[in-house]
This record gives sequence, C-alpha cells and structure tokens, in this order.
Amino acid sequence: MNCKNVRQVNVIPDKEAEYGKLRGKRLLLLGGGSMMKEMVIRAKILGVYTLVMGMDMDSDEAKALCDKPILGNARDVDEVIRVCKEERIDGITTGYVDILLQTCHDACERLGMPYYANNELIKVTTNKSYYKEICKKYGIPAPKAYDITDINSEEQLRKIEYPVFIKPIDASGSRGAAICNNEEELKDNYQKALKWSPSKTISVEEYLTGQDIILDYLVCDGKAHLVSIFDRMVTSDRKPPINSPNIQFAPSGAVDSFLNEVDSHVQAFCQGLGVKNGILFFQGYNNNGKIKLFEMGCRMGASFFSIEEAFIGVNPIDVLIHYALTGMMTETGDFSLITPKYRGVGCAVYLMLRSGVKEVSHMYGIDALSDIPYVEHVNSHKHTGDKVAWDRVTDVRILTIYIAAPDMASVRRTVQLIYDTVKITDEKGETILAPTYSVELIK
Repeated sequence: MNCKNVRQVNVIPDKEAEYGKLRGKRLLLLGGGSMMKEMVIRAKILGVYTLVMGMDMDSDEAKALCDKPILGNARDVDEVIRVCKEERIDGITTGYVDILLQTCHDACERLGMPYYANNELIKVTTNKSYYKEICKKYGIPAPKAYDITDINSEEQLRKIEYPVFIKPIDASGSRGAAICNNEEELKDNYQKALKWSPSKTISVEEYLTGQDIILDYLVCDGKAHLVSIFDRMVTSDRKPPINSPNIQFAPSGAVDSFLNEVDSHVQAFCQGLGVKNGILFFQGYNNNGKIKLFEMGCRMGASFFSIEEAFIGVNPIDVLIHYALTGMMTETGDFSLITPKYRGVGCAVYLMLRSGVKEVSHMYGIDALSDIPYVEHVNSHKHTGDKVAWDRVTDVRILTIYIAAPDMASVRRTVQLIYDTVKITDEKGETILAPTYSVELIK
C-alpha cells in the first residue's frame, strides 16, 4: 500500500483500538456481486465472521470468499430474520443494491439491531420523484422536472424545453434511460422506458451538461462529512446515458463550489430527515460552478474506499461494518478531520469489455498491478473463463484499479503502466477491452 505517500490526516489513527473488539462477531451481508466481495474482504481483515445471503450461489465471488454462504431470498424479511436467529448474527448490512435497503432496515428493526437508513431516507433514495420533492424542500440543486402523465397530452408536452433525460423511476442500471432532443424522440423513448418500469412511471427532466461528478458523504452523529468528490470522464465514443466512467479523478474541479454552495443544503437534508449516521452518495453535473444533483443513494455507491483511506485514513466499508455491529460509526476516530481536498490526486481506472463479448478467455498481468507505484487496490469483476451476460444497459466492467498519487504527472505514468501491463483477450488472442481513456487527456 502507498498511502504513506499521500495521507494528510488520519481520521482513525489506531485501528486496533477502533476495530479490535469486532473480532469474532458475526455479520450477515445481504446480496452479492463483485463489489460485495470488497465488504467480505474488509470484514475478514477486521476479524469478523462473514455470512452472505442470496439466491445465486454458483457464480458469486462474495459468497465464495465469505465464511459461510447462505442460500435464501435476501428480500424476504422473515427469511432473513430466521437466518439471523439460527446463525446467531450480531449485525446485518448490505452494500450496493437499492432493493435490499428496506429489507435490511425492517429485519434490523424487528431484531433490535442497528441500521443507519430510516424509512424516509430509503424512500428518497429509491423514488426519483420524491427525491426531487425533498431536494426542493432543502435547497439541494436538482434538474428541472416535468410532470408527464400522458405522453400524448399537448398541454403537458408544450411545456418541455429540450433536450430532456428520461428514465423509469423504479429501474436500475440505466435501463430505459435516454436523451430526447425533440418531441418525436420523447414519445418513442417514453414507450420504451415504460417496459422497464413496474409502476409505469417515467421521470422526464432537464438534461444536464457540463462535468459529471460523483461524491461520497459519511454521516456521523447527525453531521455529514464530504469524504470525496470525483470528476467522471468518458471516452469520446460513449453514449451519454451509459453511466460507467472510463476514469475518475479527485479532488474534482467542483470541490470548492460544492462546499460553498451545496454542502449546507446536504446538512439541512440530513437534519430534516433525521439522518444520524451512515453513508450517502450523490451524482450530478458541474457547469462552470453551477452544480445540480440528479441522483443520490444511501448505500455504497461511488466506492472509492481505498482512495479515501489513503488520503484521510478512514475506510467507509470498515465504518459501515463497525456501525452494523456496534451501532456507532466510530469510537476513536475524529470525523471532523475529514477533507475532500486531497493532498494529491485520487484516480479510479475502469477497464471494460467491448460490447457483445460473450466470454473472457485470457487475462494477463492482473497480479502485477499491485506492484505498480501508487496503485492502492485492484478489484477484478471478471475472471478467466467467465461468461458475460449483457442484461444491463450500462457497460460490463472487468477491472477497477484505484490510484492514490502525489500529483497528476504520477497519475499519468501509473495509468500508462496499467494499460501496458493488462492484456485481456478472446480465444484468438485479440483484445476484448473497450477503448480506454487517453493518457494524453489526463492533465
């Protein structure tokens, strides 16, 4: 690990004092996936006995890595409670899936276990229309929304200023999302979006332009602390609705504008909704200092945990595990030290598969990535021999590499070394990677 090169504060200076008492406790994680395995890894580092509950037991790495996989419906509160009693569980949490937030809350409430997200917060983060209402109430800048209940209503349509962005309020993975530049495109894409919406409700809102940003908050004892804010960059061949970046940089160019203009409204939001502890992420756009946030979540979202730990000495995953097992975000840490204005540059590099690739035949150089200077962590989402299912609108990531470097010149060199080291090919030896973000554009 290279964190000693860039750390400017140490929010949790004594990891043994903070996390030592968690050893031997039993944590149930709801859901799986390639990101959930990161929670399993961190929990095991802390000495926590991990159980992962879900329906797919064959191809899920989180369940393969945990101490005990549990085959069951993680959305069924009664079944989750039964497992907790049988397995003597000390705490429950989930990682990256919105649909499991309510289950986790309800199970914890009935069992008397701590869970940071209350019902109101879960509603805000899983209902796009309600999110906009709450943003307006607390002054969080959000895109202009249009109330379209009848796509053939001339009265409703004449109010729209194009372009607009549409998306089902209850779909994920950019399913049904589209940019519409005129009424014809809106009507066509509206019908397509309806197919992805169980409630048949479509969000139509102002299409934002500028620099895409994403940010993480940790909330502790009612105070929200901005942990990171990243600029999300994509290659020129990408379609805007696709929401996976090729590369991300922190601190964002919007960090000062955000702290000066938006942070106080996030604080009011947390106080108004009774958010005492937990994690939040927001995504939006910075247009010459004018920031609008179109989405938020109360789960792991941006997932820059290793970069955040490298610069400020606190890992959000560890904190959520600590809360699930103790009911406190921290006992020894000083969250007032948290700053998103890093002394250096955080960078997340995403290597993705070309559209339509069916199988990962060969992967080379993956083990060597950890030896590259300033690489903090590598997450492999796919492995040699894995089949690829294109059941989402968004891209298929194969690797995420997290960098914490003292300056942008070091980031450029590190990214180039990553590109030179990794080879991922089909059975013919031809690359199956999608185009990567040009090193020449990293400034």
